[in-house]
Amino acid sequence: MLDTIKATSSLRRVHARSLREPLQRPSPFLLKSPRFRHHESCLCTLTPAGWIAGSYRHTPWQPVAVTPPDAAVLTVRRHVTATYGGPSRAIEDRTPQTQDMALIESLLTRYGSPEFGI
Repeated sequence: MLDTIKATSSLRRVHARSLREPLQRPSPFLLKSPRFRHHESCLCTLTPAGWIAGSYRHTPWQPVAVTPPDAAVLTVRRHVTATYGGPSRAIEDRTPQTQDMALIESLLTRYGSPEFGI
């Protein structure tokens, strides 16, 4: 039992010392490094049948290309950029594939906004 008391008291000293030490944060120069950045982009296409997931890319991996459907009415591309320990930014670009805005509005009312996995 004496060994257990010695072991726990030494663990407490180590734990107390680690709590007093300041947290190690990455250098601002490292945060600008590409390995601390995260980029994702995804494409969704609105058709009369609903939303269809399209091409996507998660950096540093290769892009996955999906052919867009022929009946595309609206495409939405979302690009997310995040930095480790810093701010993130999401940009969404909507591109109509037809001139019929009433059709786009009715399909958006029926199916809502696209759901991205990023």
